[in-house]
Amino acid sequence: MEQYEKEISGAKNLRKEIISKAKNEAESMLNETNRMIENTIRQIRESQAEKEKTKEARQKLDEFRQAVAEEIKPVEIASEEKVIRLTRE
Repeated sequence: MEQYEKEISGAKNLRKEIISKAKNEAESMLNETNRMIENTIRQIRESQAEKEKTKEARQKLDEFRQAVAEEIKPVEIASEEKVIRLTRE
């Protein structure tokens, strides 16, 4: 009977160790998964930020082109008028 109780006690202890180890491993896996998720979210946000920066830079470049085109337009018209006057003379 004593031997049987020792075996049961040993089995119970082994069971507790296995459950404890499984919990620790599950917690470790959960922490690693959370780190990976947070990293992925950060990368997505940075990627979106880069897309926004690129979009803003393109918009500013387009605005600059339009501004330059508007400034050049009167000069081109004036130059064309001078060329027309010179060819008529």
